[in-house]
Amino acid sequence: MEGAPGRRLARAFAAGLLLTAIGWATGGEVHAQTRVAQTEDPAEGAQEDLEALRQEEAEARTAEEAVLGRDCPSVSFAQILADPDNVILNSCYAIQQIERGDLQGAAATLERVLIVQPGQAEVRLLYAIVLYRLENLVEAEREFRAVQALPLRPDDARRIRGYLDRIAKQQQRTTHTLTVSLGGHYDSNRNAAPRGEEALVLGVPTDLTLEADRANDDTAVMGLVRYEIDHDLGQPREHRAIGSLTLFQDDQTERDELDLQSLVLNGGFVFDLPDGWSITPTGAYSAMTLSRQKFYTSYGGAVRVDRRVRRPGRQAPLDLWASLGKVRERFRNISENRSLADRDGTRVDALVGVGMWLAPAHRVSLEGAQTYKEAQQRYQGYRFWKGEVRHTWLLGEGRFLASSASYGVRLYRAPDPLVTAAAAPQRRREHPLRLRTTFGAPAGGLLDALGYEVKGETTGAVRDFLDDVVMTVTGEYLKQQSNIRNYDYDTLRGQFLVTKRYEF
Repeated sequence: MEGAPGRRLARAFAAGLLLTAIGWATGGEVHAQTRVAQTEDPAEGAQEDLEALRQEEAEARTAEEAVLGRDCPSVSFAQILADPDNVILNSCYAIQQIERGDLQGAAATLERVLIVQPGQAEVRLLYAIVLYRLENLVEAEREFRAVQALPLRPDDARRIRGYLDRIAKQQQRTTHTLTVSLGGHYDSNRNAAPRGEEALVLGVPTDLTLEADRANDDTAVMGLVRYEIDHDLGQPREHRAIGSLTLFQDDQTERDELDLQSLVLNGGFVFDLPDGWSITPTGAYSAMTLSRQKFYTSYGGAVRVDRRVRRPGRQAPLDLWASLGKVRERFRNISENRSLADRDGTRVDALVGVGMWLAPAHRVSLEGAQTYKEAQQRYQGYRFWKGEVRHTWLLGEGRFLASSASYGVRLYRAPDPLVTAAAAPQRRREHPLRLRTTFGAPAGGLLDALGYEVKGETTGAVRDFLDDVVMTVTGEYLKQQSNIRNYDYDTLRGQFLVTKRYEF
């Protein structure tokens, strides 16, 4: 019984001597946090946050433009033949055609209804939306303006104004979009500290005596501003030039050394090709600061190929995509992290994906990604494979629920000499699992939920402003398993975000 405490004391004393020697050799203090706090690449973490926000913005736009029909029973074509002038039957049959992705058939069905009942505002509105989805903007605009002259609910009137605004912008050769997001988040383990009370230093299990080395929860304020430009090149096919500028800030309440700011510039072209193909070459530059110190810059390019496949039987189309890119990453050591420069090198990313609408309210996509990272120090280079499944559920009235699950395998190229023992080197291996769910809704719906009626011009202006604001609430769980205890951790995140989108 007495031997165990003695061995533990000797082990801690030896680790302390080793850390002191390393600190003297590197010209600064070194403690367990030097390695423990580096379980996550801060640049990679910021890129994942930005991609998640971009996905949520896309889900919000999809929900806003969703075709929402009435609750309908199943209708067969035989019923339509038996009663061809029945407005309700034809409307429900058109909604079923939309669900199958047969927009052309739905347009024909709705035209038949409008011949019999031209004053049906709901049917004409649905017909206008189908024309918009078919990218027949001239006819869609004509139908939207025609339905404006009919008796409408306030929500439908606002919806029509929104579509007419989008049509006007799409008919411009150059469109601009400004997205502003502001919110906050809570993390149960913001510093990605390992589970347990020990970490390896030079292969020696060392107690995490400093509070900063243990799991620390924290809150943060985050904000994002993104400007996008889209210019039609005026060719017979819809070739476009695109560009964007993104500014992002994540300001921690307690862990100020994890405060992060980033700037990302993107530019490229979208080439519209026959048979549903498009090719998008892009270039990008990014810069980041951590704890108000510049630590990262990168530049590179990528090519993405998309294909929309029309399936037989007029089912919903299948979307396919693939991309390949290469980035040169430059890291700089900062006072809070003196080994960031070890990550300096190149990164190659490849991605393939497939997505489709299973029903008008449900979309599923699958992606597989592969990353090769070459670093200045081999122990910071790795190969990474990841699979992800995403599901989008449109709940109506602009609300949506977006869920995703991803799992990966990351294999590092060499052992880290400051973590594992030289006599028994061990290469790092990680298996990150990430589960994420986001609920979003237009802020204007909050007024309806509160029973607040629009009265007067001032309140109406507020309502119009809120119609373009989306609120999202996100829950996320990240669990990373590793063969080295320093990198074995989990964390929970809760996030709230308000996003306003301007188009001009």
